[in-house]
Amino acid sequence: MLYPDTVEAEVLVHKPWFVATMFGVVFAIFLAFNLTSTSFGELMRPVIGEPSQSGLYGRFAIAFVIALLFVLNVVLIGFASLRVQIAIVWFELLLLFLAFFATFHLSLPFIREKLPFLISQGVVTTLYVSA
Repeated sequence: MLYPDTVEAEVLVHKPWFVATMFGVVFAIFLAFNLTSTSFGELMRPVIGEPSQSGLYGRFAIAFVIALLFVLNVVLIGFASLRVQIAIVWFELLLLFLAFFATFHLSLPFIREKLPFLISQGVVTTLYVSA
């Protein structure tokens, strides 16, 4: 940044109306999906009972917990400095990427074996397209 940021403003994620709106939107989105048969439903088993038989109560409880965790995450990140916020968000993105990657159940030796070919193919394709 060429010039220091001198704007004095209240942080949006600390305003109660914004936090409540964000909670409501995230809650509504996750209530629309039936997540009781997922691993999150299994994690919430002590609260909702048998996930497949929990019905609307299970969906409500899971959506409530996810919305609460999401809003708490955003509000707590809002208290940190910009550099810490950037580090936290990149770390969370890394965790999400690793969780997505783990859903394919690939073995590490398989990845190690295929990685050089994939990188070289990507480099050759990039050079071919950009030339």
